[in-house]
Amino acid sequence: AGLRCCAGNFLTQAVSSKSKFVKKKKMTQDLMHLCFPILMEDEEDEDDDEEDTPRSIALQLLDTISIKLPNTEVLGVIMEFATRASQGSHQ
Repeated sequence: AGLRCCAGNFLTQAVSSKSKFVKKKKMTQDLMHLCFPILMEDEEDEDDDEEDTPRSIALQLLDTISIKLPNTEVLGVIMEFATRASQGSHQ
């Protein structure tokens, strides 16, 4: 979990500081697809509220993507995931 959190924090910072590069290289969808499986995982230790978890970092990354990148790139991916999740297909 520690490595995943570090990687997620790095990606969040990269999107925050280099959003134009992320958009130019068309990385938005790939970054978002990294987050969805993490969000669907069961949390192991919910008692540790102070420590970052992979789920909280994935949510931070999605939040940053939603703020820094155009909604035309974000909304379609979110809707696709929501549709698949509601049908029971998480991958």
